[in-house]
Amino acid sequence: DKIKEAKILSLASIFNCPLLDGKTLEKIFKFAKEEGMTITADMIMPRLGETLDDIAGALQYVDYFFPNYDEACLMTGEKEEDKVADKLYSYGVKNVVMKIGKRGCYIRNKEGVMIVPACKGITAIDTIGAGDNFASGFITGLLEGKDIRECAIYANCTAAVSVQYVGATGGVTDKAIVDKMLAKYREDYK
Repeated sequence: DKIKEAKILSLASIFNCPLLDGKTLEKIFKFAKEEGMTITADMIMPRLGETLDDIAGALQYVDYFFPNYDEACLMTGEKEEDKVADKLYSYGVKNVVMKIGKRGCYIRNKEGVMIVPACKGITAIDTIGAGDNFASGFITGLLEGKDIRECAIYANCTAAVSVQYVGATGGVTDKAIVDKMLAKYREDYK
């Protein structure tokens, strides 16, 4: 019943829980869509040899998919960013938002492709949690009604704060610290 109160269903890690196989994910995602939710999903490297085909039914419901480049290459068998993103998109994902490290993120959707650059001048101390912080920043943007480019900028800023501290939760202590990074981003990309 609680799921009916949500605007967004976010699955932090496809392949993290063996109980959430492709069919179970499809059932959950279908229900979420019927309730009018936006669905976001991230992933980790498959643990049991799962493939894209194993989650194909679930991917068709995903509005925003956040794999990192290495994970996406493994899943698609491709190495070129455009081919990797195109293959994920071909599974019905509405917006492939692929994290491409120091370069930012690569977005593929029905409008085409865009690369949203990363923050400048960041020295990474610890990348643990960077992807989760990226996703949380992107979801924050969605909840604030930002367009996809602005969501990606906010996600990049959130991840940039995160990697400058040790641990997954040491950097992003509040929204103000991300907003400060966002102001720097805007200044750097004038």
